[in-house]
Order: sequence, then structure tokens, then C-alpha cells
Amino acid sequence: MGLPTTAAYLVLATVVAPALSQLGVDILTAHMFVFFYGCVSTITPPVALASYVAAGIAGSDINKVSWTAFFYGITCYILPFMFFYGPGLLLNGTLPTIVLAVSTAIIGVCAIAAAVVGYFRDTLNIPFRALFFMIGILLMLQGITTDLIGAAMLAGILFFQNKFNTAQIQGS
Repeated sequence: MGLPTTAAYLVLATVVAPALSQLGVDILTAHMFVFFYGCVSTITPPVALASYVAAGIAGSDINKVSWTAFFYGITCYILPFMFFYGPGLLLNGTLPTIVLAVSTAIIGVCAIAAAVVGYFRDTLNIPFRALFFMIGILLMLQGITTDLIGAAMLAGILFFQNKFNTAQIQGS
């Protein structure tokens, strides 16, 4: 957007949040959704103001820094959509619902981070990175079925890494 975070939120809160509210989205969910995207707009190419500043400080290529920030921040683009499916992420609901939602979302974010970086206890090849990305999405989606499937897949990968030589995981 090319705006500071506060200005970006104000624009989004006046334009997008009412539209989401009219679609039946809870007002808190709508505002947290637009707040996240207002914050993330500083690293989103092509405008990426924070990336421009960081590139200037580091003496690096602006586009390379901007796209790297976008790639590493991929979870920030996925997580706000999960607010629609699980109010527990916004601390709405009963205590067990909130604890389950937050804990599985944290593990899901870590799984997506492992997929993006390509490392979880050792270097990951492309199929394992794809598995970690799917595990992250499953754990971030709110629901006991998706949580159990994601946890089982993660347990399988942990078992595989402990059982077999890590050189097999690297694909080399």
C-alpha cells in the first residue's frame, strides 16, 4: 500500500472491515484480519517500505530483500485466514478451545517455517518441505480432525528422522 502501518490499518478498517462484517464475519475477526494485512503490507512487494529501508541499511538489492522478506513471511499471509475458521485464535471461546487452537497454530507456524527455510533438525529435501507445509496448514486450520491428521503426519516425520539416517532425508 505504501503507507505506514497505522495509516494502512485506518484505510483498511474503513473500507474492508465493514465489507467483511456485511458478509457475516465477526467484527473482531474482521478488524484483526485487516490489521494483520496492514502490518504485512510493509514487507509485501512491490511497495515494501520496510524492505526498502532494510536494503538501504544492509547495502543490498532492494528487490532481493523485498522478495526474501515476502518468502520468509509467508505464514503472515496464511494465518489471518485462519481467524475465520477458528475464533480460538482470537481468544474467543472456552479455555480448552483457546488452548488447543493456539497450541496447534504455534506448531503449524513452526512447521511452515521449517518448510520455507528447508531445515528441521537437518536439511529437508523438496518432498519433506511440501509435507511440512501441508502439516502446517492442517495444524493451523481449526478442527479436531485436521489437528489429528497434522499431528500424526508430524509424528511420522519425527519417527522417520529418528529411525533413518539423516542423509536419506537430504536426498544426497
